[in-house]
Amino acid sequence: MIHLTPAEPLRELVRDLGVYKAAREAGKLAIGVDSNQNYLHPGTMPTSMIKRVDLAVYEAFKSARDGSWQGSVRVLGLAEGGVGWVLDERNRSLVNAGMEAAIEKARKAIIAGEIKVTDYMAQ
Repeated sequence: MIHLTPAEPLRELVRDLGVYKAAREAGKLAIGVDSNQNYLHPGTMPTSMIKRVDLAVYEAFKSARDGSWQGSVRVLGLAEGGVGWVLDERNRSLVNAGMEAAIEKARKAIIAGEIKVTDYMAQ
């Protein structure tokens, strides 16, 4: 558990990020979310699930530039490249070839509609 006093710099909180530090200290694994967080505690993070906000912003600006932009909600899922996972030099040793193949198989099955993912926003 992280105990911060008002005098401790914010960078300590950002560097340790509670659950990731706790996982490292307990010899457990943790998965980052929203952006690549594998660098925070290499060897503790088998991956980070990422949201490609950069892609969403790029596509919005591109459509505004070409005159096709319309205000709406747009979902960028696996098929559109809007979400994914990270495999890099900081987590490579935690993900073996079998795991990587299973992830790719599941990704393709989700995109093909063979695996249904519940949209909690639609419920």
